Amino acid sequence: MEVLTSEWGSAAKVVNDGPTLWWIMKRIIKRVEVESVQGPTGGRVELPCDVSPALSADKVGLVIWYKQGHETPIYSPEDSGQYRCRVDFIKSPTKNTRLNLTVLSSEGNDEVHGNILGPYDKGAEVNLTCIAVGGRPIARVSWWKSHALLANSEARATVSFKLHRPDFGTDITCQAVTDPSIPPLSNRLSIDMNLPPLSVRIQGGKRPLVAGQSTELPCQVVGARPKPVIPWWKGGTKLTTVRDSTSMDGNITMSVLTFVPAIEDAGRVLSCRAAQPKISYTTREDGWKMEIQHLPVVTLNLGANLDADKVVEGSDIYLDCRVRANPWYSNVHFTHNGITVKSGPGVLLANQTLVLQHVSRQAAGAYVCSATNTLGDGLSSPLILDVKYAPTCKSEQPINIRAARGEVVEIECIVDANPKVSLTYQWWFNSSTHARRELKISPSHVQNEASTFVYVVNSSADYGPAVQCVAFNLVGSQTLPCVYHILPAEKPSAVRNCDITNVTYDSLTLNCTPGHDGGVRQTLFLEVSELSYT
Repeated sequence: MEVLTSEWGSAAKVVNDGPTLWWIMKRIIKRVEVESVQGPTGGRVELPCDVSPALSADKVGLVIWYKQGHETPIYSPEDSGQYRCRVDFIKSPTKNTRLNLTVLSSEGNDEVHGNILGPYDKGAEVNLTCIAVGGRPIARVSWWKSHALLANSEARATVSFKLHRPDFGTDITCQAVTDPSIPPLSNRLSIDMNLPPLSVRIQGGKRPLVAGQSTELPCQVVGARPKPVIPWWKGGTKLTTVRDSTSMDGNITMSVLTFVPAIEDAGRVLSCRAAQPKISYTTREDGWKMEIQHLPVVTLNLGANLDADKVVEGSDIYLDCRVRANPWYSNVHFTHNGITVKSGPGVLLANQTLVLQHVSRQAAGAYVCSATNTLGDGLSSPLILDVKYAPTCKSEQPINIRAARGEVVEIECIVDANPKVSLTYQWWFNSSTHARRELKISPSHVQNEASTFVYVVNSSADYGPAVQCVAFNLVGSQTLPCVYHILPAEKPSAVRNCDITNVTYDSLTLNCTPGHDGGVRQTLFLEVSELSYT
């Protein structure tokens, strides 16, 4: 018996400069004994079989499937053809159902992946052909781009167009219609493209960076497909402390650089580049020469034509302070051993120069120059000023030495000098009765900062004269000698302030303050008397 059927079954073909992709698109609506079924290569397909009995009380007794005498569970394009299902009932007559199987085949077009067409480069020419096979009446085949009709013809439609940026993600559809009253059969593809970036911009604009201070710089890349490679460069050095993120729609990629600038980076170009490896000559970048702000960088030097090893007492020197700062500095100060230097006699401050006139040994020490800008204070490294001078006597007044007859006296000549190495000494004897006479000393009695002369008082004539010493170093000789007067020893004075403490049954402690020793070493005696009481 004839059955009213409505089923899909068709063939369509898209050709894109390569192997052929087939789609089956056929719909038949008529009274036929053969029903059409379609299915994909390697997939599953269901073949309907009418098992309704002619008699309402009947039951199915046997169902047998035939395919031109072959049986196989996997259908390939060669499985296309007519199938017959035979149903035997208990009481009703045997029923045969015939089906025409059409297999959909994709023959490996490299340009189509699933429902994605491409990717193509911008400006590429695309040629597509859609073919409808089978169906009654012959199908009208059309190409649609979004809602715009591109081509419309019978059985076969071909379209060619050049791709532009707005075509990315656009749907292009092949549609086959056999009868206006029947919904059309269609296949839709989405266009994928490789797109260069529309813009690359370091957000926040050009701004000063602070040396030593970590900062984050975002770079926005718009319109690149697929996700671009975004390296950062400092001059010719690639920077690696970067993190990337992409918007949900894939249109915007952000690259954030974490960067700690140095003073030396001033004037170097910091750039963000966006590149599409799949597209040649598509690199775009944004960048600018860096302005680096920093604390004042201060250096302090001895003035030109001055030798730090030859600064001697009485000479004039000047210290030159040099400052490099961004923003510009406002104040410059000098300190000497931590104390601010102020203008005064022999001290002049002129711009960034400190002048010391007729420098003295007290001017030696550590000098530091400081400068201030809006970021803070910058200090120079200490400049150690070494002022050299000839020896001088440690004692500013003549020293009196008392000695008894026959006593040996060691006279020590102690001087202050810079440098203190390679000191030599000269001793002489001077009195009213004797002419000036140089005294010889043993080398063993000479050390860098002191020399010792051994003087023996043999008679009263040895009293009264002055013994003098002068020292010499690399700067020169001592101007004023050290003077020592040898005087007779005097009688010692009595002790005083005696005090008895810690008295016990058989002991006590006596403390006394010695009197004047007379100029020589004295010996103290304690006289103890026993008292008896009657």
